[in-house]
Amino acid sequence: SGLESVMRDYGRVFSSFWQSEDARALTDDGKMLALYLLTCPHANLIGCFRLPNAYAADDLKWSIERVSKGLNELSESGFIVQDEATKWVLIKKYILWNRFENGNVAIAAHKAYDQVPNISIKTMLATALLDFGTFLKEPFVKALETVKKPFANPILNLNPNPSHPEPNQNQNP
Repeated sequence: SGLESVMRDYGRVFSSFWQSEDARALTDDGKMLALYLLTCPHANLIGCFRLPNAYAADDLKWSIERVSKGLNELSESGFIVQDEATKWVLIKKYILWNRFENGNVAIAAHKAYDQVPNISIKTMLATALLDFGTFLKEPFVKALETVKKPFANPILNLNPNPSHPEPNQNQNP
């Protein structure tokens, strides 16, 4: 029922974590916080979850400032994307390293995805699910493509003078 179906008992951390260029560039707090995010009780099988700084501070016995600094480091390094307003976090390569093992896990992933609010992180998550998700059912794939579609062509009309429109470089609809 509800959240129990999308929670998990463990988080996978590969031994190659320690040799990766990304991890080696992190401070000790950055590494600890990265491991925490991969394995914390607030995480789920899609690597996108709500994590107020106070949760991590309590779990790690760190100050809010230390957690905030660590999350900023992980954000700047590209390990996570965070939405400050809602306190949602996306571990960017989580699904790549934690492929769904069967159709039941993919169904649980769909339920977890549906719990993510409509914030910019959800579009990034949709892209990760389309790129790395396995065993996804066709209706879910179509829904993900719909979420991703408005952002597939990020060319914005930034021309300050609409009387002289710039040529459209992309003729594809």
